[in-house]
Amino acid sequence: MKVFFKKSGAVVGCVLAAVLLILLIVSAFGGGIHSLRGVVTPLDKLVNAGMDKLEQVYGYMYNYDKLVAENAELRSRIAEMEETVRQSVSSNEENARLKKLLGLAEANDDYEFVDAALISWSASGWSSSFTINKGSKHGLEVGDCVVTEDGFLIGQITRVSRSGATVQTILDSASGVGALTDKDVTAVAEGDFNLMSEGKLRLVYIEDTSRVVSGDKVMTSGKGGIYPSGLVIGTVESVSIDPSGLSASAIVEPDADIAATTYVFIITDYEPEE
Repeated sequence: MKVFFKKSGAVVGCVLAAVLLILLIVSAFGGGIHSLRGVVTPLDKLVNAGMDKLEQVYGYMYNYDKLVAENAELRSRIAEMEETVRQSVSSNEENARLKKLLGLAEANDDYEFVDAALISWSASGWSSSFTINKGSKHGLEVGDCVVTEDGFLIGQITRVSRSGATVQTILDSASGVGALTDKDVTAVAEGDFNLMSEGKLRLVYIEDTSRVVSGDKVMTSGKGGIYPSGLVIGTVESVSIDPSGLSASAIVEPDADIAATTYVFIITDYEPEE
């Protein structure tokens, strides 16, 4: 549009130059002022038309630039409002997490927590682990238990740096935790490579197979001092009996949505059961 504006100005300049040239020619041949009347009138109209066109172009350019500026300002305001909404949603979600954590802490007054955000998942298809943004300078140590704000078990810290840590989830085939069903049946909940891709784990070394059925809740037993007792691991999905009839195992679906994890809480201290 600015190029067009410049071209229009050049046209008007040419018209004015042509008018002056005609005046000089007529004067040189002695026609006088009276001889110019027939020439000036149409040229005057042409000049006026050119000026009108120039004013239209200028007005259009002015309004166009004004609309562009207003559009940019509106976009800026919309971006600010969207950012405010995102911050509000993030704050509300954080408040909800902290309220749940407060309930968990009140129910277990011997727990000490550190909150952390997930940075990245392991690129290996042979394990289930992720990295968090807190480390030894925040009080984290290898062996610390990792949970959701609801107290659902996610896993355990297996590696710590000064400002980060690796969390091995309960789905990892190297993971194992003493378990107890809501019917007080002891067992071990361990990761299974074949079930890892399904987001599930296996319950083995079941004390009394006849008392474990689908729908049973599985929690940490607290034995061994690795995990606090009473943390929810998941729910029994199915039970299978060994052909010999001497043992059984069960598939457990974690209550924590591990694949969708973004924030976790690390239990840095608690009173272990004796």
